[in-house]
Amino acid sequence: MRLLPCSLLATTLVAALASAPCARATLTIDLEATTLNGFALSGGNTPKNISVSAGDVVTFQVFAWVTGASGNASLEGLQRIAFKLRSSAGGGVFANFDSGVSFLPVFKASGSLPGPATDGDFDTDLDVGAPGTVYTSGNAPTALASAMVTTGTPIADGQSFDLGTVSLTVASVSAGPSVTVSPILLNSGFTPQIGIWQEDGVERRLTTGGTLAAGVPVTLIPVIPAPEPGSTALLALGALGLLGRRRDFSTPRR
Repeated sequence: MRLLPCSLLATTLVAALASAPCARATLTIDLEATTLNGFALSGGNTPKNISVSAGDVVTFQVFAWVTGASGNASLEGLQRIAFKLRSSAGGGVFANFDSGVSFLPVFKASGSLPGPATDGDFDTDLDVGAPGTVYTSGNAPTALASAMVTTGTPIADGQSFDLGTVSLTVASVSAGPSVTVSPILLNSGFTPQIGIWQEDGVERRLTTGGTLAAGVPVTLIPVIPAPEPGSTALLALGALGLLGRRRDFSTPRR
């Protein structure tokens, strides 16, 4: 079940809007985990918190919320949005995105791009999209429809639009903190084409008063496998053997 946009801990591009009410119009990029190794989430895993082990494959749904002014019945819509995806560095999960975003057909018009799978934050794992927040042709996933799409899923004061899916494979886990996976907002470069959307029936872009935000990251929690019973027994026998040798050496010879 998805949270409403107003309950997302969104990070806006304009710091002055941080204290704005939930009715403030905005476009929020978000992602949720949907499957683990091809199966629906279970065992305490949620779309925002997943326990993972080496070899696990996590699939995410990427979507966009578009909200308008509270009480305005005019339609919200989406035509274009570019963004990047990152996993945080320095944690107990080392994971690589398998490829770029697989966009749904409606957002796969000519000019759309899945985005390159590359090390976008210089921590040696594979992210989606080139380093930085600059938008240039080909350096970021870009969802693009041939015209403004206004048939999303209704939410409070707006609509939600499913964009597509992306998967990530866990290469290794270690005893360290959890890792987060999140969308990265773009704010410079070819700015007019970063996003094209509709709020209360009016087209918006970053250059015409539009505001972008990012949703709550997905947290990957490392699961360290317990030693196998056989391995534990071998370690115990090895320790006893060393103890025996120490006793032999400490016993005076006659």
